[in-house]
Amino acid sequence: MISSLRPDFFADSIYEIDNKWLERNKIRALIVDVDNTILSRDAVAPHAKLLEWVVNLRKSGIKLIVVSNNWTARVRKIAEELGLPLLAPAGKPLGFVFRRAIEMLGSDRSETAIIGDQLFTDVLGGRR
Repeated sequence: MISSLRPDFFADSIYEIDNKWLERNKIRALIVDVDNTILSRDAVAPHAKLLEWVVNLRKSGIKLIVVSNNWTARVRKIAEELGLPLLAPAGKPLGFVFRRAIEMLGSDRSETAIIGDQLFTDVLGGRR
């Protein structure tokens, strides 16, 4: 059980995860959480640095989807402003949630990474 909760990679910031890092690690798709991951819990809109990060990843062929257990107009607005599909309320850590996100991306599990802040919802769910 403990190994199921151990992330493969720790980053202090999402900005450490760039297209070069993703290419080296053979990642072509990202499932991203919102709260305390790509934005603070109280942020109401994406800031310029986040928008630039998303644009740069998409230009290099990386597919992204927002997957959140939070279902508010705020999360929907953030996904729309980023131009990303949204799966919410997701029901993480249920494994079918991540399989559905991968299907929506048209990706393969082996080429997909999950970026989140919670061991039980993001890491454990992604391993199912």
